[in-house]
Amino acid sequence: MGPFRVVRETQGKAYVLEELNGNVLRTSVATFRLMPYIKREHLDGWAKLVEAWDEDQSESEDETGTDGSEQTAANSITKMAPKKK
Repeated sequence: MGPFRVVRETQGKAYVLEELNGNVLRTSVATFRLMPYIKREHLDGWAKLVEAWDEDQSESEDETGTDGSEQTAANSITKMAPKKK
């Protein structure tokens, strides 16, 4: 199933999707059921992001336990995320 394009977001935070040929799905889809599509050409950037996440999480667990790991990992994602054009 998929990939799909998002047509719009409903008031209930679900999404109306369409197939790549333009056919709109009859029912809306809940947010938790969606997965982002990552082009192959962007996979290297995502691999670096995951490595940074893992490194930060292991360093934070060593230093502060589980409390500080979320903040440190979030900071690394902000630094490593691909810049918008």
